[in-house]
Amino acid sequence: MKFIAATLFLAAQITGGFAAAVSSAAAECGSLGVLDINDLPAGVDLSALRKCAGHPLGHTRDLKKTTYNPLTPEEIERAQSAKLDARSVIPVLSGRAANACWFGASSGCTDGYCWKTCGNNGEWCWTAANGGSGNWLQCNSANQCGSGEACGKGCKKSKACGCSC
Repeated sequence: MKFIAATLFLAAQITGGFAAAVSSAAAECGSLGVLDINDLPAGVDLSALRKCAGHPLGHTRDLKKTTYNPLTPEEIERAQSAKLDARSVIPVLSGRAANACWFGASSGCTDGYCWKTCGNNGEWCWTAANGGSGNWLQCNSANQCGSGEACGKGCKKSKACGCSC
């Protein structure tokens, strides 16, 4: 009987500790939300997960604070044949923050974070370590960012880190 009581007490302590950890992460992350560990790709290192789901910059890049790698011939052709619409031309012409589709370089660095293109229709994403579930990749210039990096994962409730425009 003492064993059962001790086991129940220990289980209650562990459950309470887990709930406190989740509550603490929710308070720390705020509007970024807590990383959804139910939607992680296979093979991720569980000890290297980030706490917060969303990206600190949301899904907005300030084009005035962005550096790019040199364009490849394929990227130049894609950019020249892109059909600009209101979502893409206004931010480009005004120079203000843009989350519109991107038809330029395949990767870059904005406000200290790496991003890459990830689709054929101008989609882009912030990149993260650990298969997209780790810390957001940081940079000082575009040459520290690559198009082979993983798009951010675990934030399916928002477009803040996934492949989208």
